[in-house]
Amino acid sequence: IYAHQKLKYISLAVLVVQNASLILSIRYVRTLPGERFFSTSAVVMAEVLKVCTCLVIILLQKRCKCIRQSLCGLRGSGRTHS
Repeated sequence: IYAHQKLKYISLAVLVVQNASLILSIRYVRTLPGERFFSTSAVVMAEVLKVCTCLVIILLQKRCKCIRQSLCGLRGSGRTHS
């Protein structure tokens, strides 16, 4: 249960930092001279980045779960190495 709580707060922190950096970077770029871009394109790219981040977290979570199950299976099998 502790690992799920930890992952929940890490995910929340990553998404908060990501949203805050999006807002700050859009405001900073708007102050620079030169060509402008649509803010909607920045938001779409941020959403794509969020999906990729969530997929990586899910894959890491599944991978760790599979590794733990494999290790528990090896320990519980009673095999000894000679």
